[in-house]
Amino acid sequence: MNKKPPLASLILASLVMLLIFVAPASAAVLQADFIPDPTSGNAPLVVLFTDKSTGNASVYMWDFGDGGTSRNKNPGHTYLEPGNYTATLKITRGPYYSTASHTITVPGTDPATQPPMAHLTAVSKTGTAPFTVQFIDKSTGGPTAWMWYFGNGDGALSREQNPTYTYTKPGVYTVSLQVWNAQGVCSEKFVNYITVIAANNAPVANAGSDQVVEQANPEGVDVTLDGSGSTDDGQILPLTYTWTWNGGSATGDKPVVTLPLGTTTVTLTVFDGELSSTDTVDITVKDTTAPTITTSGKPVVLWPPNHKYHTVSISDFVSSVKDICDASVGVDKIVITSVSSDEPEEALGEGDGNTTEDIVIKSPQTIDLRAERQGDGNGRVYTINYKVTDASGNTATGSSQVWVPHDQGNGDIAVDDGAAAGYTANYP
Repeated sequence: MNKKPPLASLILASLVMLLIFVAPASAAVLQADFIPDPTSGNAPLVVLFTDKSTGNASVYMWDFGDGGTSRNKNPGHTYLEPGNYTATLKITRGPYYSTASHTITVPGTDPATQPPMAHLTAVSKTGTAPFTVQFIDKSTGGPTAWMWYFGNGDGALSREQNPTYTYTKPGVYTVSLQVWNAQGVCSEKFVNYITVIAANNAPVANAGSDQVVEQANPEGVDVTLDGSGSTDDGQILPLTYTWTWNGGSATGDKPVVTLPLGTTTVTLTVFDGELSSTDTVDITVKDTTAPTITTSGKPVVLWPPNHKYHTVSISDFVSSVKDICDASVGVDKIVITSVSSDEPEEALGEGDGNTTEDIVIKSPQTIDLRAERQGDGNGRVYTINYKVTDASGNTATGSSQVWVPHDQGNGDIAVDDGAAAGYTANYP
């Protein structure tokens, strides 16, 4: 008869079999390992890490020993400073992990065994002439001697470690530095390193020559101002031109402006964006053109010759007066200057009556003329002389005639024998 083992014995046997199947097998399979390449060298040292672990790890954690980390399977890392670094790989899978480490050696260098490396900087690299530059030596490797070349073409150099140099002319300069120590020499050229700009000088305004021009209309005349003679060094901006005078302004180098009668002083200001200067020009507008008198072109005829007075006015033969500048000038501004007759005032026995004062100038614009002529003559001609003056003092003169024909009829005229044959009455 077969006996069954107790229940407790069966449970214990099962646990033992489970431990043999799970624990030892997992721990044996997960094993961290890697190869660094290279393991030593001067900084900067680039090391490639190749994973050689077994056990199908799910997580890779790298610590390169200088603060750097990675979770890549096969990372790379650069060691920048000398030292001995422990690179560690930790792999995990579930609750299990494994680690491995290697030492990376980055040896230091002795500056005393190395030649120097030339380098420099400047406090400021761009300025206006004269431009003083403070150079600063930034060379490495412990140089003990320096030679600076400032590139200005005059052979200037310095043996100071941190020299100061003044550039007096505009230009772009290449600076060279040569350094020495017991191990060797090093030269470095810094092309177009210093830029010197020309100092900005104030422009010179030139408003052109004074002008005298003729007035063209009551408002004045259009005048072209000319500032094109102004000069500038062109360091900042193109010049701007501003013209000012009492009551007006304009811009541009050659503006056309309207100026009134008289002398106007115009100020030109030129500005280069930083500095300015001024100049003045006098523009004199003159009116030398006399007014224009327009007449009817026909004489006034007095008939019959009955020795009576007839009043004659300027408006009887002048139709208009115009002045290009003085709009106030008109027919009413005309003034009679004299009236003449080509016959004597009283020629006894000539049939002109026993009268005197054949000409009576009553006002600047009206005359009383006696309607008479000599019986055996060719008719009487009165000549009225007059003038008109504009505001600028320009005077225009004219004359018109009044006839007393010998006979009445078509084609009857009076023939002017001239004032010398008669007499003249002046006014005033």
